[in-house]
Amino acid sequence: MKNKAVRLICLLLAISCLFSSGCVILAKMGTPTRAEQVVPAELNLAQLSEKTVLVYVKTPKNANDDAKKVSFALNRAVITALVLRGGVLTENVVPFSKLTTFRKNNVASDLMKPPLLGQKLGSDVILYITVEKAKVPQLQGTEFYEGQLSLKAELFDVATGDYLWPTDGLAKRINVGFGYDNKGYEDAIRRLAASGSHCVTRYLHDCPLPAFRIVDETYGSQF
Repeated sequence: MKNKAVRLICLLLAISCLFSSGCVILAKMGTPTRAEQVVPAELNLAQLSEKTVLVYVKTPKNANDDAKKVSFALNRAVITALVLRGGVLTENVVPFSKLTTFRKNNVASDLMKPPLLGQKLGSDVILYITVEKAKVPQLQGTEFYEGQLSLKAELFDVATGDYLWPTDGLAKRINVGFGYDNKGYEDAIRRLAASGSHCVTRYLHDCPLPAFRIVDETYGSQF
């Protein structure tokens, strides 16, 4: 009897250990890895179904050539990012070609209020980005370029003029940059635009956690 009791106790302990280990394994299996985790959107632009989106980048007053080129590239990059990564349908975005034609025919468009711009270009919402500083100087005596871009981004409802994002009513401020780029001036322009675009659009869709932060915003925080 004593041996049977001992065997029974051992069996129960073994079952208990197996059950608890299985629970731990299942718990770990149910926990997403860092690569699978996402940073939830502050406002998911793709979920504004049937809404036409206008992306408009305002160039700084008295902008130099660097700022003009970065602003142009940034406008195109944001549109591309919203479609490719943000899930916004191509047909729900005001085409970049339509915007550039409008700007050529309306040289004072930067003075218009965001809702008015949206009305004139037939959109329901406008992602309005103001470039506050953009510089791409070549480091003296080298083939390297430095890049600095400061901007703020806001989303408005065109019909009502209401502020949709950021939800706290304060414009999202972004600083990106880099110290050394030796791939040429045009590449430096594209890099600044791509970094600025990512740091704006990542808040408008569920962004994979590993991709959320980028190197250029670490440098950008220094100015």
